[in-house]
Amino acid sequence: MFSLFTSHIANFAHRATVTASVGLSVWGLWLTAAVWKSRRDERAIQSVAINAAGSHDEHLSPSTSAIAAAAAPTWAQEDSSKVSPPPRYPS
Repeated sequence: MFSLFTSHIANFAHRATVTASVGLSVWGLWLTAAVWKSRRDERAIQSVAINAAGSHDEHLSPSTSAIAAAAAPTWAQEDSSKVSPPPRYPS
């Protein structure tokens, strides 16, 4: 009786392990496809284009003006957070 019970538990554990492995594999493939699909139209992720003359047109890194334009709001927020509030007087 004990070995029959043990074999049922072992069978259940094996089935659960296989089911979990297959489920995680399918989920992993779905997640990979979803990320790939969401990123394929993004301009930041493009391959290096080589034109007929053989020169490289890099699309992987933004221009310095684009970096400065994107960083300007961040710098303004950081500067405004450094302003200390007026002192609080006890009432």
